[in-house]
Amino acid sequence: MTPTFALLALLLGVQGGADLPVLLLPPGQDAWVVRIMTTGGFTGRGAGSVTTSSAGDVLCTLVGGCPDRLVPETNRTLSMLITGLGRVEASAGRPVTSGVCADCITTTMTVQRRDRQGEHTFDYTWDVTTVSTIPEDVVRLHGAITALTSTRSR
Repeated sequence: MTPTFALLALLLGVQGGADLPVLLLPPGQDAWVVRIMTTGGFTGRGAGSVTTSSAGDVLCTLVGGCPDRLVPETNRTLSMLITGLGRVEASAGRPVTSGVCADCITTTMTVQRRDRQGEHTFDYTWDVTTVSTIPEDVVRLHGAITALTSTRSR
């Protein structure tokens, strides 16, 4: 490996890891963490990432920034949306292949939660050509979380 290639690989590896906010699943019943990551697009870097938890924490790498914490009303709304995912879990875990768009941004949303049956993790992946294959409740949750960041940038 040439020194230039090694440096480039190191920079890309460090940069990629920095774009991935991580929150641990909080303790307690009905706890949750939702992580939305994007990749691809014209630059290959996606549109940023956002992670939020039932503890009210919010981390993001989006240009518009994100709120410092979830307000209680928003936390309740997100909790209800996540609880509603129970009826669509059967479709989770099957990665959706990207469509035919070479420059599309691909979104991966991971929902981790704890309920009476234990801890569960579900992954949903789509781009603009495959979003119609994603359950409506998942898309609604995604919209509610990404709206947190868009109101901050106004």
